[in-house]
Amino acid sequence: MNGAQARWLSRQLGVAVVAFLAVLLGWRVTHEAPHIHGRAPAAPAFTIESLSSSGRVELASYAGRVVVLNFWASWCGPCRAELPELEAAWRRWHEDVVSFVGVDVRDSVGDAKRSIARAKIPYPVGHDQGRRVESLYDLSSLPQTFVIAPDGRVAAQFAGSFERARLDAAIAKALGGSGGSATG
Repeated sequence: MNGAQARWLSRQLGVAVVAFLAVLLGWRVTHEAPHIHGRAPAAPAFTIESLSSSGRVELASYAGRVVVLNFWASWCGPCRAELPELEAAWRRWHEDVVSFVGVDVRDSVGDAKRSIARAKIPYPVGHDQGRRVESLYDLSSLPQTFVIAPDGRVAAQFAGSFERARLDAAIAKALGGSGGSATG
């Protein structure tokens, strides 16, 4: 190999390493909770109209609890597919200090209410009229699920569907490492 070929190969290797690092960074940003100076950001507060009962869904009313916040829409296939797993997670965790909250986005109220009834969602679900909450959470896709620690900070974020073990681990970590009832 002559000097020109070695320099060309070295440049190509450098480009490949930079590309790999960019992909890795992109994956971490979309699959892990963001941290600012080692501390997770506060979950944006919101109040929206409830679809599952009369009244409103207000994030602040869950202060001091772990909150599993799921953004979904009735027309979203992956969202519908994960509803049974969310309901199962609710069954495993709701007796601990864990609350589940759904936020319907980019959807009609009628379609969302029919989906809630069909899926028998047991936790509160609100409708994000005007996409204000979606904007606060800077959603990149649906579904998206956030685990919020009792101090109100984002402990984990799942873009797209989540895996049961990863969700349970994030909830347990937000609870302070106690295993809770996640074994069920």
